[in-house]
Amino acid sequence: MGVNDRIASLEIERRLRLGRVDADLRRRALEKLTRLERDLVQDLERRRLWSSKAAVRRRQLESMLAEARVKIREIYSEIWAEQKAELREIGQSEARWVPESINRVVGVDLARGVVPNSVLNVDLTEILVTRAPGRGASRIREWWLNQARGTATRFVQEMEVGYIRGDTLPEMADRIRGRRLPGAPRGAPRFGGVLPTSRHNAESLAISAVGAISNNARTRAFEANDDILRGWGWLSTLDTKTTLICISRDGAAWNFQGEPLPESPIQIPEPIGEPPAHLRCRSVRYAIMKSAAEMFEGLSEGQRVAFDNLSKGMRSSLDGQVPNRMKYPEVFKTWSETRQIQAIGRGRWQRWKDGSLDLRKTVDQRGRELTIRELDALAA
Repeated sequence: MGVNDRIASLEIERRLRLGRVDADLRRRALEKLTRLERDLVQDLERRRLWSSKAAVRRRQLESMLAEARVKIREIYSEIWAEQKAELREIGQSEARWVPESINRVVGVDLARGVVPNSVLNVDLTEILVTRAPGRGASRIREWWLNQARGTATRFVQEMEVGYIRGDTLPEMADRIRGRRLPGAPRGAPRFGGVLPTSRHNAESLAISAVGAISNNARTRAFEANDDILRGWGWLSTLDTKTTLICISRDGAAWNFQGEPLPESPIQIPEPIGEPPAHLRCRSVRYAIMKSAAEMFEGLSEGQRVAFDNLSKGMRSSLDGQVPNRMKYPEVFKTWSETRQIQAIGRGRWQRWKDGSLDLRKTVDQRGRELTIRELDALAA
């Protein structure tokens, strides 16, 4: 197994760790939003919105809405303050991980480039959550601020509509926390409502933010160690939640000029700023080292001392090749038909089954998913 194969294997383990990190961030954000939901419902219950006097009802509604706006803004400020501190630590950890993982594989300190925390901290305020086609781009802090405004707007709208329609207290409360299906037992999931939507959006951002911070820090670390690196590769999570864009790019690789490496399974220019390629993207970048021969000429004196300590076997495994691991299309073939259909949909699956669909050609160069009609036209 070559050095780059071993690095890719370590990155799969690292991706699992990042999954646990974003799960913890999600949990803490959801706890705060659940507290917000409880506070909003309790405030609703103590209001005199069902007074016999219209003027009293209106004043109570306007007072409740004003206080809710403040409360919502405070909760989201708490979430962002906590997440910002955590994301800063994640970025610093990921920037350290790149040289540490390389040195761990080769057994000597070849990777020495360190990214200053001052650079990572500045990046934190500028990193975009996603540049996915059709979604635009949004910085992490802006996304949280937009969520606060969105939650406040939905709350005001739902309360105004409920007030005008003469909803009962339980009906007004359901506008905040969502409704259960008729006959559903206590504790059953709720649907619709202001806060369930906010919680879903918060989960999406936590996953996306961790991916954005991680990949930005890795990119900075690659730049700091470009004397020993040939480029970088795309590593997608191999499960049924993986999107078509990440399926198509799994295993692809580029040099630091943005050109695809000759062995890359897709030959398109580097998708700038990706991964993450979309909200909830779990894909990561990993380092691809140069061959021993390519590397030696660019090493510093100290690195050459480390290079001289490499074992003969390790030098031969420094072949500079893109990892030859199983990629999504190969793993996909091992799944049951039910799981395959769940992953890509029945229409695409039927075309893949009859041989007219290449999983790597389900999106265009901009990352836009091709429609069934466009796929059929390509196959014609």
